[in-house]
Amino acid sequence: MKKQEQRIAIARHISSHARIPYLNMPDYCNDLNAIHEAEKVLTYNQQNYYEGTLCGVIRKERGINPHTCAARASFTTYATAAQRAEAFLKTLNLWT
Repeated sequence: MKKQEQRIAIARHISSHARIPYLNMPDYCNDLNAIHEAEKVLTYNQQNYYEGTLCGVIRKERGINPHTCAARASFTTYATAAQRAEAFLKTLNLWT
């Protein structure tokens, strides 16, 4: 999924929850503050799934066996905005 497509998909999802103007969409793939705000719309169950999905995204990028057990906090603390955006969209089944 291209960055602009990700940005639009996240903005559409966020605007339906927070009534944020769709035309002024932040750069979710490059701005940690923006993606952090997007993460706030996830439900409790979605947050749990999101954390696991984010770990999977990071492991894949680093070439780490996806079955390797590692503390989620160590992975998610240093996740980039792009990694978070991908995991966010995968959590909501919006990733194409």
